[in-house]
Amino acid sequence: MELSIIGAGNVATVLGKALQQKNHTIREVYSRTITSAARLADYLGAKALTNLNQLDGRSDLYLLAVPDDVIPVLADQLQLGDRLLVHTAGSVSQTVLSGASSRFGVL
Repeated sequence: MELSIIGAGNVATVLGKALQQKNHTIREVYSRTITSAARLADYLGAKALTNLNQLDGRSDLYLLAVPDDVIPVLADQLQLGDRLLVHTAGSVSQTVLSGASSRFGVL
């Protein structure tokens, strides 16, 4: 499976490493800052992005691993069609992603 990770903090790093160890390909890592995006992207062999419009839309899964209060803000900016989009916040409803993708969930 090919993935794009939105976020570059602890959760994104742990999940990115674990998914890569299971032979999944991390294609892109987005963060607000190039330093954070590049650090994780370099480790995972991915492309670093600082603009959501740079996502190429070809990943099988988009993993949104950002602080809980940022999820709705980023979800409003994403248009992923039928690509699978999940976030990692147990306290935030999955429906916050419904405008960004027709396939969404929570880890």
